Parts: sequence; structure tokens; C-alpha cells
Amino acid sequence: RSALVASTSRALEDRAAADLLITPPMNHVDLLDWTSFDAGIEVGYRTTMEALEKARAVPTGARLFLA
Repeated sequence: RSALVASTSRALEDRAAADLLITPPMNHVDLLDWTSFDAGIEVGYRTTMEALEKARAVPTGARLFLA
């Protein structure tokens, strides 16, 4: 349990320190279903490309959070 708490705490710190945070909508991808592997990659790629396009319009030095 303490390892989970430490891991969660570290993940929250890392998220807060990020200049650009991209969180693809992966709720439809079952981590144990290897047949959805390609679909997960596609969603991640598409979400990242959209986020980078939006980030180009943000002034330099600004922090950007995309969910």
C-alpha cells in the first residue's frame, strides 16, 4: 500500500511539473486485450498530434494542460 501511495504522489508531482501534459482518452482500451493495441496507439498518436497543433498557438513560456 505504501508503494502505491508513493507512486501516486510521484505521478501527481510529475504531472504538476510538466509544461505540456497530454492524456489520450484510453477508457475504451482494455490493457489486457492485446487486440486493442493498435487502436490504443492510434488514439495516442491522434491526440498527441492535436495537442501539438494547439501548443504551437500558445505563447512561448506558457504552460499548457490538455486533457
